[in-house]
Amino acid sequence: MIRTVMYQSTPKTEMHSTDDCDIMEIAWKHNEAMGITGFLLRTPYNYFQVIEGQPEVVDDLILMIRNDTRHQSVEILSDKSSQNRAFDTWCMDYHIASEEEGADIISKLGTGEDFVAALISYMQRKSKQKIARSPLKAFD
Repeated sequence: MIRTVMYQSTPKTEMHSTDDCDIMEIAWKHNEAMGITGFLLRTPYNYFQVIEGQPEVVDDLILMIRNDTRHQSVEILSDKSSQNRAFDTWCMDYHIASEEEGADIISKLGTGEDFVAALISYMQRKSKQKIARSPLKAFD
């Protein structure tokens, strides 16, 4: 079984900061080695991240995320087990949403499990628009 966790948090830095680049560089190296897949969505006011992997590995990663000083107010939105990964080709994909896009995401997606399902679907659409590349290319 694969454990899938989605959380949101509040970044302590502005978009396009070196912190975002550092997060992605570390995530690509660590996640690939640990069998983690997922997606990180950065809006001007939030991080939304999906993390998929073996339950004990996800537990360790969530603890690391909660202790990361680059963001605050980590809130778990969903924590489920499944047979399949939503982001099986990415050790961590990344999308930077504009302020307008971020507001649109929040206003249109709803709340609760509907929000989580809709946000994962949105992330999957964004992921399919890309090809595998270095995490640093997200900042070009």
